[in-house]
Amino acid sequence: MNVMIADAREDAIPVAVDALGDETIERFGRVDLVCNNAGVVGSTEITAGSRCHPG
Repeated sequence: MNVMIADAREDAIPVAVDALGDETIERFGRVDLVCNNAGVVGSTEITAGSRCHPG
């Protein structure tokens, strides 16, 4: 069984996160599961394609 586990936090460098995805596809050929276990605290406007950094 081949397993890759990663924790890409909100302060991660976007290029590094992209590289992680590329490496996963190159090595395993697919991604079977992605879990976005994120929460937003407070009132924050979230728009498509934006990164949310509640303050």
